[in-house]
Amino acid sequence: MTGRLLAAASLAALGAASGPAQADEGISWALYGTPGIIDTPVAAMPSSGTISGTFTGFSGQIRTNFSFQVEDRLSVGLRYSTFFDYYTNLDQNNLYDRSFDIAYQLVQESEYVPAVTVGLRDFLGTGILSSEYVVASKTFGTSVRASAGLGWGRLASEGGFDNPLGIFGDDFDTRPQQEIGQGGTLSYESWFRGPAAIFGGVEWAATEKLTFKAEYSSDGYDLERSRNEFGYSTPLNVGVVWFPRPGIQLAFNYLHGNELALAATVLLNVEERPLPSGFDSPPPPVRVRGADAAASWQGAVTQTELTPRLSAALAEEGLELRGVELAGDRLRVRYHNPRYRAEAQALGRVARILTREAPPQVETFELEPEYSGIAVSGVTLSRSDIEALENRVGGTDAIFQRGTLGPAGPNAGLTEVEDPSPAFTWGLGPYAGFVLFDNDEPLQVELGLQAKARYEITPSLVASGAMRLALTPYREDPKPSDSVLPHVRSDGELYANTGNPGIEYLTLAWYGRPAPAIYSRVTLGYLEPMFGGVSGELLYAPPDQRWALGAEVNYAVQREYEQLFGFRDYDIVTGHVSAYYDFDFGYHAQVDAGRYLAGDWGATFSLDREFENGWKIGGYFTFTDVSFEEFGEGSFDKGVRITVPLDYFTGTPTRQTLDANIVSLSRDGGAKLDIDGRLYETVRDGHLSDLQDGWGRFWR
Repeated sequence: MTGRLLAAASLAALGAASGPAQADEGISWALYGTPGIIDTPVAAMPSSGTISGTFTGFSGQIRTNFSFQVEDRLSVGLRYSTFFDYYTNLDQNNLYDRSFDIAYQLVQESEYVPAVTVGLRDFLGTGILSSEYVVASKTFGTSVRASAGLGWGRLASEGGFDNPLGIFGDDFDTRPQQEIGQGGTLSYESWFRGPAAIFGGVEWAATEKLTFKAEYSSDGYDLERSRNEFGYSTPLNVGVVWFPRPGIQLAFNYLHGNELALAATVLLNVEERPLPSGFDSPPPPVRVRGADAAASWQGAVTQTELTPRLSAALAEEGLELRGVELAGDRLRVRYHNPRYRAEAQALGRVARILTREAPPQVETFELEPEYSGIAVSGVTLSRSDIEALENRVGGTDAIFQRGTLGPAGPNAGLTEVEDPSPAFTWGLGPYAGFVLFDNDEPLQVELGLQAKARYEITPSLVASGAMRLALTPYREDPKPSDSVLPHVRSDGELYANTGNPGIEYLTLAWYGRPAPAIYSRVTLGYLEPMFGGVSGELLYAPPDQRWALGAEVNYAVQREYEQLFGFRDYDIVTGHVSAYYDFDFGYHAQVDAGRYLAGDWGATFSLDREFENGWKIGGYFTFTDVSFEEFGEGSFDKGVRITVPLDYFTGTPTRQTLDANIVSLSRDGGAKLDIDGRLYETVRDGHLSDLQDGWGRFWR
């Protein structure tokens, strides 16, 4: 996990604590980190885009929970639990457990019909907390919600009876015996199996800041009662939730007649800005030509005279002019956008500037955004449409429908403009890195200094590097890997502790566009902290389509633990073919199939949801020909990734983001090279789906 996650989490907490109400009124979070009473779930769900972080603790156990409301009806969650004194005959007494949840609301609440939700707890993990449930919830007035449900697994460990699903077959009558193994596999053979039990409760919002709760819990805490001194006298729980400010919840619960449980929840809805509006500078107004525009053009403005004026005007908006072609009534402009997260906003500002600077006879604007020296698309707009639609109701949709999108034009005919920005840039600053979910030390933190440098030989040929000096180590005595596979990732602690100072990366990258919809990349050098070598990539991505196809081939050599210039005696050729597809509503799917760093063959499946304000949350998993047993703890590679746009919090335009890849642990199966600047992420901002998603900012 990268240290950027720490900053992202801190900013998210700050946004939740200082912004407007970030969670739906009347919903509070249970000890499992999902909407619920205390032990038991409810059918109510928060709005799409809600992220929650819940920390709970009681006798013998601590849970750290994260949940994300993918859609109004679909919720997923990740939990990391510590069971104290779980083992009695090993050097390591505590059990650190990772688990995943999922819930889907089958029926939404209406005037006479309750909400109904079905859910799975710990469906992907060791199964130590596994349970399934169906629950119904109904609100009465504005302050009372009653819930009742049927649970299986752990939610049937108190008051259980014969499974009513037994009418569909004898397989439902018995639940397979729980075995705490290496985790990471779907325990579908246990779902909704064995005894069932009823649970339910009531929530009463006495004031805007206080909600009282009472429930009958079918969670018998059998594991806790057998492993430590957890007191259990009754299935009844009571509690109170205090809402000190929007986005923060503090809960005080009395469990089963003997135990006090505390919980704190921080909430953030990524679709709601903490600031009421951004601090973008106002765009230049559109200049409308006079009725005799055509007659007034006498060739008085040449391309040579126009270019410096355009360059200066774009620079005022934080944009860089890269090329100009003036031909009769057509003006083609290639530019780079280092400032605006939504490419549509940059397009809109360039179009406005052209109405002010272009000769009156120019009727057609061809705008070509460029990244890493690659012209990623061509957007053609009518000047008359821009003049007519700027202040018209529905003008945003109209300008999108009337424009055309296709590949960028050729370099031939385009007069390149020298970039006035410095070719060499560098920076020095602090960094934070940390590792979570290790079985011996669940939280390891590294703090230090990082120096970065970049030299842009040409816009498409860039040398860059970074070096780190750690001031605090992850672990004084790194634990050796027990992997039976080549140690391509599981020796991460040795790299972190030995390489100090160490080179993070030192590369030369070249980007190209050999054909109108084909992009290329070659990167060589020290590619990442653990591997060096050379990487080549091709991407076929028509700008006006939602799909793309790519192929990548790498020759990778493992670096020495010192992370300087030496290499170890391990090298491998890896590669993947990739397919990408952009669905509606911001969903992006990716499949990569090929050979991984440990020599295993398989495929990685990814799905991300990107919101219009730049937040992106997704997950991935990889299956290869490495068996679950060979892979080791976790069974297969999987993780959650988050991208947080900085402009969400600052309100000022910037393309900078905070990125985090949350993995339960790093093993060797399914491992890929971590290469910066892969083509799809480089070019997609100027393609159909991303332009369409951000088109609401065209006139801003």
